[in-house]
Amino acid sequence: MSEEASGAPGCPACGAAWGNEVMACTASDGREFRYGRCPGCGLYRLTTLPGPAEIAGFYDAAYYGAGERKFPALMDQVRNLFLRRRATRVAGWAGRAAGRALDVGCGDGRFLGHMQGLGWQVAGTELPGAAFDRAQKIPGIQLKAGTLTGGLFPPASFDAITIWHVLEHVPDPLAMLRACRELLAPGGLLVVEVPNTDSWQNQLAGPLAFNVDPPRHLYQFGPESLGRLLARAGFSIRRRETSSLEMGVIGAAQSVMNGLIKPRDLFYDLLRSRGKCPGAPAAKWISLLLAVPLVPAGLLFTVAETLAGHGPALRLICEGAANSSGGS
Repeated sequence: MSEEASGAPGCPACGAAWGNEVMACTASDGREFRYGRCPGCGLYRLTTLPGPAEIAGFYDAAYYGAGERKFPALMDQVRNLFLRRRATRVAGWAGRAAGRALDVGCGDGRFLGHMQGLGWQVAGTELPGAAFDRAQKIPGIQLKAGTLTGGLFPPASFDAITIWHVLEHVPDPLAMLRACRELLAPGGLLVVEVPNTDSWQNQLAGPLAFNVDPPRHLYQFGPESLGRLLARAGFSIRRRETSSLEMGVIGAAQSVMNGLIKPRDLFYDLLRSRGKCPGAPAAKWISLLLAVPLVPAGLLFTVAETLAGHGPALRLICEGAANSSGGS
């Protein structure tokens, strides 16, 4: 059943009633979706949350990529380097050589594979489908199908929990973070990364920004809204970063293309579907030609916005707040 924001409970981040400000966005299939904005913290949420049948159509086989990997070989190798560095950084933030790590929405599991290579015991959750099937092929991962719900793991069983670009997809992000608080061991670390509504890309492109991604992104977070949501779930923030070449470069290029070519996000969809995605042949060729100048320009732009503190991704490194059990 869909849920109207106007009749739903208040903002999950700050509790304020939803305001009247609305951002209209067109999805890749041409349908229009609208985001309401919280006047208290700036959090955006779809004014109508899609039901399971509707949203399932936006997570089809093309979304997860074709074959054994999501992207073409060269791009996949570059992504693997980013994942390896990500694992090294998480271990460094945790301040320990080994421990127990949980990745919520672990995708193909390769991040956990790198954590395992560093000596960590690893577990992950993922929805059934192509990504889950890929993760199953990595030995040593304690993999659970589905969303993070009560009873999947014992309380206080992880020294590090990561949520990479998952929180914006879930209907109840506060419940997910509170579940993480229960699962985090004393002194443990939570790392949350989401697209950043405060980035220059999003500010300039608005509803055409690649990172908006309607309707898969039910929420759009900025520093204020994500910080308040984490505090409400029982966390305190140790560090904040906005760097992400991994998503920033393609994101900047695609945001420009979204103002010129339909359907939305065509270049990115071409990459992950190996060309087997909706769109006129001429539009596909134009996207590929535009990528030649726009991808290098996107690199320079991403570096500039990151140096200014307004990079494409919002990454918060957190710990459990003192005297908090994740209550409201």
